Amino acid sequence: MEWADEGGGNSVPNVWQSLVELIYDFVLNLVNEQIGGLSGNVKQKFFPCILVTFTFLLFRNLQGMIPYTFTVTSHFLITLGLSFSIFIGITIVGFQRNGLHFLSFSLPAGVPLPLAPFLVLLELIPHCFRALS
Repeated sequence: MEWADEGGGNSVPNVWQSLVELIYDFVLNLVNEQIGGLSGNVKQKFFPCILVTFTFLLFRNLQGMIPYTFTVTSHFLITLGLSFSIFIGITIVGFQRNGLHFLSFSLPAGVPLPLAPFLVLLELIPHCFRALS
């Protein structure tokens, strides 16, 4: 006999709810460990995107473990599309939050001011090709 609480759900989670909660907790702990220096508000903004990307990649790669199936993440256009969409999204958010100061990520500390424009252009090239690699 299943006991229902006031909200209409089960008081004892079933297997699927336990799996979803396990994945959610795993990704949440991973985000907290990897980007620990940021405030909780920033982590909460980007957590849904990271969770969706993680679960998409997890289940598409697990799909390849089934005999006679095709792993879509092995296809070049899928990985390129994911890479470009995340790259463009991060760049847009970076410019929205920081303006042109976003370009200062490519300047090491203590660089002479006359070299700054040259170094920014030089570092933008690998930054743009990072999505391809």
